[in-house]
Amino acid sequence: MQAQHAIFGGSAHFSETPAQADVERHQLKHGDLVIFATDGVWDNLSAQDTLSIVTRVMEEHGYWFKSHNFPGAETMLDSSLVSGLPRVTSESEDKSYLPALLATAVMREAKSAGLDRRRDGPFAKEVKMRFPQEGWEGGKPDDIAVVVCVAVEDVKSAEGGDVERPIKAKL
Repeated sequence: MQAQHAIFGGSAHFSETPAQADVERHQLKHGDLVIFATDGVWDNLSAQDTLSIVTRVMEEHGYWFKSHNFPGAETMLDSSLVSGLPRVTSESEDKSYLPALLATAVMREAKSAGLDRRRDGPFAKEVKMRFPQEGWEGGKPDDIAVVVCVAVEDVKSAEGGDVERPIKAKL
């Protein structure tokens, strides 16, 4: 890496160590989705864009369904399907696995938006607002990585009466 830094801009290191990472804790509920993505995604897709992609995938595969029984609720979770998500090992390559479906859908849309010269994503909108003289148009080609986790309640621990019911995130 030092040799690469020397080739591309000098000996100054512009990297961070794991010790410098932000660490946060959140309480998740059964069926919650957590999406981790690089700036190649967030520069090209807004939170609303991402929610639309997730909603489409969740409804297409039956994990979310339209609610007619609860006023104000647009979609509901089929929690039994989420509970039945299999554990994935490094040997398994199930293309219908929910986290993989979601990550792939978000990745594809971010890539498409990043290459679209007529679609202004969050990055383009910010550049236009702060630096209008730049004349930036369209997406921002960048490398893209997406990891999706689905929180699944550990039924065995929940039945044991623990006060804090552990949630396992499935990748």
